[in-house]
Amino acid sequence: MNEQVMIHMLSISQISPNPDQPRAHFDSSHLEELANSIQNHGVFQPVHVRRQGDRFVLIAGERRLRASKLAGKTQIPAIIVDVGDQTSAALAMVENLQRQELNFLEEALGYQVLIKKYRMTQTKVAQMMGKSQSAVANKCRLLKLSDEVLDAVREKGLTERHTRALLMLTKKTLQLQVINQVEKKQLTVKATENLVERIRMKEKLEAQTKNQKIKMKINPRIYLNTLKNAWKTIEDTGAATEYKEIDHDEYVEVVIRIKK
Repeated sequence: MNEQVMIHMLSISQISPNPDQPRAHFDSSHLEELANSIQNHGVFQPVHVRRQGDRFVLIAGERRLRASKLAGKTQIPAIIVDVGDQTSAALAMVENLQRQELNFLEEALGYQVLIKKYRMTQTKVAQMMGKSQSAVANKCRLLKLSDEVLDAVREKGLTERHTRALLMLTKKTLQLQVINQVEKKQLTVKATENLVERIRMKEKLEAQTKNQKIKMKINPRIYLNTLKNAWKTIEDTGAATEYKEIDHDEYVEVVIRIKK
């Protein structure tokens, strides 16, 4: 016999938001539409909560909870689930992924919570979410970008593939320049990747030129030391010799005299 699920009417004021909610942005116009629907027809699908002392913590259904508040409701139908923090965080992720309500950065941050806060491996997260391990890893790599760069990605509306191209650059200033170019010129992913590659090649060339200049600056002294060591070897044989360095603006003149 199937176990019956009990639906409780809980006071909205008793329900705290899920601290591990991966979704950061809720569209206000969509919330207002849902609030109007709830005002007219009520909440059809109960939210899921878990007990925490004499209160409840939301697991899934934050849009419904927020919209119910907007609609002026004081109670909401809820299913009370007996789960721990880790499972609660995972369930919140699963619900949002199934509803396709997360953008790629929110998804990455959700994975990061499961991995860092709850010490889950990428493989375990992938299994729970029905994803490949590489898909989870690729999402998490995006979070290596600085907060300033990630904020710009959100503001300019870059896609995941546009954002992944930024990982090929190590300097934040260059990453921000690319983001601005993507928005200004409406660059495709391929065009963005080509732009990044050109920047990388330019950086590499500049680094090589800088290294060559350093070598040129160091090499004269190496040569001088070599000549001086050769002179000392001759002098050690007992020969009457003289060594002199004359520094000119553009070159160093070395004079070695050996008496006949």
